[in-house]
Amino acid sequence: MALPGSVGVTFFIGLVVAGVGLLLEIVGLSTPEWVVNSYHSSTMGLWEACGLGLCVSFTTKSREIEVCEAFAILGMLAAIAAVAVAVIYLVLAAMGKNKKVIAIIVAVAAVASLVCVIICVCVFDHYFIPGQGAKAGYSFILNIIGGILTAIGGVLVAVFG
Repeated sequence: MALPGSVGVTFFIGLVVAGVGLLLEIVGLSTPEWVVNSYHSSTMGLWEACGLGLCVSFTTKSREIEVCEAFAILGMLAAIAAVAVAVIYLVLAAMGKNKKVIAIIVAVAAVASLVCVIICVCVFDHYFIPGQGAKAGYSFILNIIGGILTAIGGVLVAVFG
């Protein structure tokens, strides 16, 4: 079934999935529970560490945490680009313009978001989660799920747009 501007329902499903993925990436990036240590009752995120009811922002950072921050931000920016370009695609479709190249840009940005998220979580997992009592927190998992959903949504937009 085609909707106005010859855009199918699957396009809108892809756009919503990519939007949800973007939202999950933003929440995962901004919350401090990337790793939870049950022995010390503490958590650590990309920006701060929390324990005993007190959260402290990092004043000095290791190279590894800076790499994680950089790739998490790049992943989020790529997800924003994918969703924004998908909306541009929708506007061009409503106007009856040629839009196939734009669909490819959506898919590339969405997959780039996933690649950045994978690099971020792999580095973070290698350096920060292997400790005694440490496990991945909800922020870490939300970032992974967000990257996957963004990529799936971007590919759906590109293929079915």
